[in-house]
Amino acid sequence: QANITSLGTLTGLTINGDATFTGSSANIVFDQSTDDIVFNDNAKAVFGTGLDLEIFHDGSNSYIKDTGTGSLLVRGSTISLQSASGEAMIEGVADGAVTIKHDNSTKFETTTAGVSVTGSATVSGDLSIAASLVHTGDTDTKITFGTNTIKFDTDTSERARIDSSGRLLLGTT
Repeated sequence: QANITSLGTLTGLTINGDATFTGSSANIVFDQSTDDIVFNDNAKAVFGTGLDLEIFHDGSNSYIKDTGTGSLLVRGSTISLQSASGEAMIEGVADGAVTIKHDNSTKFETTTAGVSVTGSATVSGDLSIAASLVHTGDTDTKITFGTNTIKFDTDTSERARIDSSGRLLLGTT
């Protein structure tokens, strides 16, 4: 039957084939051959009594839009934000690391000790350091920031110091 009109309650409907839902400016199609529900450009999948969550494509960009109160929560044991080709960009693991990648190479990662940065870091403002800068390849080499003093250590010994009056001292004196 080509057209069905129901003025009361339709208690059941089985569609064998494609189905098109015609909107005022965008259509939704069920394509039986691919088992897809296709939301044409600007047709929105809307969720919530207050129409709080929208998923749509406007012809140029794709959106997941939370327009209601509260937060947009994404939950999983591992959450991965990937490019269209599947390349990892950001990944978070429950009770583990959060990793940020550039061209599929890890550049920033949280660790149990803090964070790890691979490559260079550019800081446009102040960089606050609680105690010391330690050389990764030689942990006996470091610069320590004390109260109004800066100490330079190599091989676990203090080699130079700038004191609170600005004097450069060699060794510990």
